[in-house]
Amino acid sequence: EIYDDLPLSYNKSQASVVKQIETITDEVVASSDDMTYLSERLTSEFSQYENKICSLENSILTLTDYLNSRVEVEMKKELFNNYLELIQKQFLEFVESIKIK
Repeated sequence: EIYDDLPLSYNKSQASVVKQIETITDEVVASSDDMTYLSERLTSEFSQYENKICSLENSILTLTDYLNSRVEVEMKKELFNNYLELIQKQFLEFVESIKIK
């Protein structure tokens, strides 16, 4: 047609370029599909890690609450023991005061 009057080598060269463009286009499409797959996979894995992080965070909060309550219990025990010692001391002082009289 249009290229009929051009030298045969030119038509072959043009066909080769078209073939190269088609090959590159196929590779770009395949690469795009690969990138889409990788993007979806990364999104999925990120979501899984995000869930694991949230779960770990909840566990840490639960543990923190538990430890805080344990510290509070220990503080109350110490306070109780201090009061108990004071009461014992006052009782012994009272007993000593009775003995003297």
